[in-house]
Amino acid sequence: MVVVTFNYRLGNLGFLALPELSVESGRNASGNYGLMDIIAALRWVKANIAAVGGDPSNVTLFGQSAGSWAVSLLMASPEARGLFQRAIGESGATFRPAGANGIGSLIDAEKSGAALRAKLGATSLAELRKLPATKVIAAGPAGPIIDGFVVPADTYSVFSSGKQVDIPILIGSTAMRLTRSFRSRCALPRTSNWRSRRPDPSRTASSRFIRHARM
Repeated sequence: MVVVTFNYRLGNLGFLALPELSVESGRNASGNYGLMDIIAALRWVKANIAAVGGDPSNVTLFGQSAGSWAVSLLMASPEARGLFQRAIGESGATFRPAGANGIGSLIDAEKSGAALRAKLGATSLAELRKLPATKVIAAGPAGPIIDGFVVPADTYSVFSSGKQVDIPILIGSTAMRLTRSFRSRCALPRTSNWRSRRPDPSRTASSRFIRHARM
């Protein structure tokens, strides 16, 4: 087994959307640069992993927490189709319908981006790019959106209609992670081929380790 790890952009550097960025992209979309970083890494794996003993036709994408959110989003993304054949998601996913505290729309994200730019005192995209990265990062949070390109629709609709990539997926949680509020944010769609079960924390390896460590 060959394990490949990678970095991807977070916050405003990874998910800032602006009308100017959407026009500049040539796809009428902006934001989701962090997800595009992951897709770029997967394309690199497909092109190069054989050189270090890996199998480009047998790639498993896995992540935990925000990384697991990315797994569910990329399973619904046409841009990531064919780049991985299995998936593992631990303690996270985004499956709420759009408008029900799920990920937001491009239009709303562009409005938030314009407000953030004004907050930073920049009147244009060129001025915004001249600001220190630390200042842009600290100006406010940003996350994945339905941009119509990387993420074409909310994952609830994609999975419920069976339009996600049809691959095996292993889901689970780290010990004591599934609080009530977390479970409500990551509600799973009810479909005939989708079953979920709340894990028993007392039976997880990490929980047993914690109990023994306290003795």
